[in-house]
This record gives sequence, structure tokens and C-alpha cells, in this order.
Amino acid sequence: MNSIARGFKKLRDFQGRDRRSEFWPYAGVIMAVSMVLTTVAIVPAMLQQFDQTLAFAEANPDKASVYRSATNVHVVIHDPAGMPPMDYSGMLVPLAIMLVVVALLLAAAVTRRLHDRGLSGRWALIPLALYGVGIVFWMRMLASMLTDATGDPSFMITFMLNFLVLMLGQLSLIALVIVLALKGKTGPNRYGPEPV
Repeated sequence: MNSIARGFKKLRDFQGRDRRSEFWPYAGVIMAVSMVLTTVAIVPAMLQQFDQTLAFAEANPDKASVYRSATNVHVVIHDPAGMPPMDYSGMLVPLAIMLVVVALLLAAAVTRRLHDRGLSGRWALIPLALYGVGIVFWMRMLASMLTDATGDPSFMITFMLNFLVLMLGQLSLIALVIVLALKGKTGPNRYGPEPV
């Protein structure tokens, strides 16, 4: 509990170094809470989109099929003409907000942890930038889907570029987590003395 409280007290302290035992409990709590809050924020929007699609399918049996079983409902749209546009902002906006909040809550702690490895905190900006660009492009791509630009050849290029950016973001985040999990450098470094 001390390391969690310490993390919140040092939200704006980008100086010095943090041991793994100081960083991981704090980061774990932030990530767990953010996942729960994101899920709580996104599920209603997802359910609304599904209800809208199901209502269209039931009202237009010539354009869609609904398959029901004891455990699920499966909707297949054969002809989307006349289907109301999907609004993905209810899912992407909370995700973007949570990304910003998590980044702000973890920025100083990640920086101090990277300092313990002898690295600049700027390394943590790589996955953040890639995810930010990915979310912006994803929102634009979904908006173009709403105007039925999927027949446009540039749509597939945009989709593949966005997929590549998000995969690079994922790989850079995995690399960052590995670096954060490694033991700190022994002895003093340019960021200060070794934490005790």
C-alpha cells in the first residue's frame, strides 16, 4: 500500500529513480482500475450498437438474418442499404480519454523507473504516440465507413496503415513493459543514486 500511495504523491515528480517494488504495485492498480472503468464506459455503447443492428435486422428480414440460440444472438446483414449509421464514438471516446488519464497517472512513475535503468523517460512516449495516432486514424476510418467509403481503394490502404501503426504501438508497449520489468542499474547513474 505504501508504494501505491507513494505513486499518487509523486504524480508530478519526474526526477530520480524508482525500484520495481515501488513501481509495479502502483502501475498495477492504475491499469486494473482503468480496465474496469473503460469496460463500464464502453459496454453500454456496444449494447446500444447491437440493439440498433438487431432492430434493423428484425424490421428488414429481406436485408438481414437473425439467428438465435439458448446462449447468443447472431445477426448477419446481407444488404446494409437503409441501415442507420453506426456511431462508434461511444466506444472510442472513452477509450481515448482513458488512454490520456492512464498516461498522465503513469508518466512520472514510468519516467522514474526508466531512470533506474539509465534511460530517458522520453522512451515511454513512443507507444503513447503510436496509440494516439492509431486512435485518431481509427476514428477517421470508422467515420468513412459511415459514409460508405468502403468501396474506395484508399479505404483498404488506410485500414492497413492504421493496423500497422497499432501493431507497432503494441510491440513498443511490450518492449517498454519488458524494460520496466528489468532490474535497475546498480550504483548511481545520471538520474541519481540507486534507490534503497
